[in-house]
Amino acid sequence: MKHFSIPADLPVYALDFLSEDVIVYAGGGGAGRSGVKNAIRTVRVDHAEQSLKELNRLELSRDEDAPMCLSVNKTLGNLVCGINSTAEKVKGGKNESLRIFEFELKESEKKENEAEAELSASVKFSKAAESLATTDPEQYQKFCTFSPDERLLIAGNTDGSFTLHTFPSLKPAWQSPPDAFGSGASAEELYTGDFSYDSEQVVLASAQKIKVFSTSPAPPSASTESANGEASGAEKVKRPLKIQTIRNPALGGAGPCTFRAARFGRSPTSEKVLFTVVNAGSAGKGAKGKRKSFVSAWNAETWDLVQTRHVADKPITAFDVSADGRLLAYGCSDLSVGVLDAKTLRPILRILDAHSFPPTCLRLSPSGKTLISGSADNTLRVVEIPASALLGGSASSTRSIVLTVLLALLFAVVAYIFQQRLALLQQP
Repeated sequence: MKHFSIPADLPVYALDFLSEDVIVYAGGGGAGRSGVKNAIRTVRVDHAEQSLKELNRLELSRDEDAPMCLSVNKTLGNLVCGINSTAEKVKGGKNESLRIFEFELKESEKKENEAEAELSASVKFSKAAESLATTDPEQYQKFCTFSPDERLLIAGNTDGSFTLHTFPSLKPAWQSPPDAFGSGASAEELYTGDFSYDSEQVVLASAQKIKVFSTSPAPPSASTESANGEASGAEKVKRPLKIQTIRNPALGGAGPCTFRAARFGRSPTSEKVLFTVVNAGSAGKGAKGKRKSFVSAWNAETWDLVQTRHVADKPITAFDVSADGRLLAYGCSDLSVGVLDAKTLRPILRILDAHSFPPTCLRLSPSGKTLISGSADNTLRVVEIPASALLGGSASSTRSIVLTVLLALLFAVVAYIFQQRLALLQQP
């Protein structure tokens, strides 16, 4: 297993893949004159040289927050980042936290003496839009995630507010319930937002609960329809249809447990599964006080808990699912990153001391062959996933079949020898 660390040139808070070996990542020092610029970098990963080749660097305003999340729409060539406006604008109720950028990758003709064609990239600002109503500069956009069909965008905030947008119009798909995750002082921070494989459901995770909504608005209720069969004015507002709420399960230790992430599986391996991350509270001092972390798999049709596995003795800070649903990746506050088999939740690999600070983000490449994590320590960790892990259940099935055949042959040989000896003994 090959893995290596690469300088990122800035604190990394979000990253995504543009292609199998090209990533875009964002971060910086935030508002102020810390000397660390806010930027979005597009780089090509050279596995052989264990280095990055910068394709584009877009520096951002020092008067605004650093980008805290990003998501890529490959169909339309858009990159969306969550960036708070200046503190004055936020206090004034005009926080254009959704920043839309246009990106393009161009590959030149390969020359005879070159191992691979030259690649260039461009990233240009397109527009800014309001998404989440907040007047507190300390609150920020925690995530922005495109649906698999890239027609929807979910954005969530640290103050518990969220908005489901249609894309590229950015119009709300439905009116988000203002108190779904509490309000005011009791509001719960949102950690992750994700879509089902068919883009028909969206899941949101806070520390205490997970909520699943349909991405289509709820049908008008009979009680709000007028006598002539038309919807009343109140019902003209599109409302979400809540499908399920999962309360925080108690897993390990006497301390409180909290959710950290929720992501749907992907076709063809785990499309009917919802994966959740639970971090347990400390139960005491020393070894007994370990804050264990768990990954659970839920049936996304019946909402029954299928299985749970203890992953680490420290809280998980980042989580991802591969595009084919075979692999789960996690980053941990003990500075490690790891990969699990999505079907069995068994560990496939774990890299200790991947960063000097806990991982802030990580992503699996489109093929699932590479895991890249980022951290506020200004580094990226690149992990090449073994081919045996990519075979997943197929490899296990093949081994089982081969073992069964060998055992059957051995049994047949033993039976034949026994029969021959019995025949010799019966001869006069």
